[in-house]
Amino acid sequence: METPAINACRFPFQQEQLLVNDRPLKRSRVKIAFELLRNYGLDRLVGKPSTAGFWWLKEVARVRDEKSFQAYLESARPSPLYLMDYQSKLAYDHRNEEGIIVLPYAPPIGDQINPEAAFIHALALHDDYLLKGRPERRDEFMFVADYFYRRQTEDGDWQYLFDWPGSKAPWTSALAQGRGASVMLRAFLLSGEERFRTAAIKALDKFDKPLEEGGYQAIHPLTGLPYYEEYPSRPIGVMNGFMASLLGCWEVAHWLGEEKARQLFDQGIVSLIAMTPHYLTSWWSVYDRNPDVKSPNYNTPRYHRLVLSYFEILAVLSGNEEIAAQRDEWQARLGWFNETRALLLKFGWKLRHGVFSS
Repeated sequence: METPAINACRFPFQQEQLLVNDRPLKRSRVKIAFELLRNYGLDRLVGKPSTAGFWWLKEVARVRDEKSFQAYLESARPSPLYLMDYQSKLAYDHRNEEGIIVLPYAPPIGDQINPEAAFIHALALHDDYLLKGRPERRDEFMFVADYFYRRQTEDGDWQYLFDWPGSKAPWTSALAQGRGASVMLRAFLLSGEERFRTAAIKALDKFDKPLEEGGYQAIHPLTGLPYYEEYPSRPIGVMNGFMASLLGCWEVAHWLGEEKARQLFDQGIVSLIAMTPHYLTSWWSVYDRNPDVKSPNYNTPRYHRLVLSYFEILAVLSGNEEIAAQRDEWQARLGWFNETRALLLKFGWKLRHGVFSS
């Protein structure tokens, strides 16, 4: 059954225009179409770095069942492989002069450090070290961990230092915080340096703090339950960002014995169970629940599979049968017809709403 329209529901702090550098971001549909084709196809064909060239590299759940979960636990010698397999991300190697990967966003944004992308790349370096025993990968991983340790704010945040539609720099994200917590956890387990343990815990410190107080906790208007927002300055209830943040909560709770992180994870599972039906239609799934946009923002097949991977992991970590049932619901919607339809609708949605960069 299609979920009801939610245009009457309002998230707080919603911006009516998409802004970059305090100016409305305007592009003709021809320009938007060109940027989309360049990002998702042309640049990749000629070997130029693109944002899609990073995000679309294969990523799958490493933990899917009890057997793979036990393998994950046993891999902690001294630190565990990550819950997602990001090994393919090492094929992306577009870096700045400091040696940190950057994503080449379309003008006027340009090359920028995206903290979450950098954390994913770091996790791939960590796992490559564990799996292949390459000491240089450990050194690269520790370099990135130290780089972001030194840039974590006193409040525990990692900041995005570029404007993004609806989010003025510096802005932060529960998605990056959860991923960064997993990086700092592994840096602590590998090095034994207490500063990294502190950084991992601090990364989650504001997950129970409301958005209006500078935290990451939003209240979903359709459930009345708290969740952790990917875009605190323009909360739109992005499903995959919330789910990814829960992975960091679980890891800090499990490997560091942090009770607050455990409570954040448990509350997140309760909220996720209630939220999920609002992100499924009769044939596919939606990316967010933005009340200011009337047309559904359908997931691309890549994002639908990404959320499915998160469901696979969270079903195991939580042991919750309802999460497992939701996993099966998302799996059932896969198929070439639905995926093609979703991709075409997503392209049209991006043209209509002026979204030219991933």
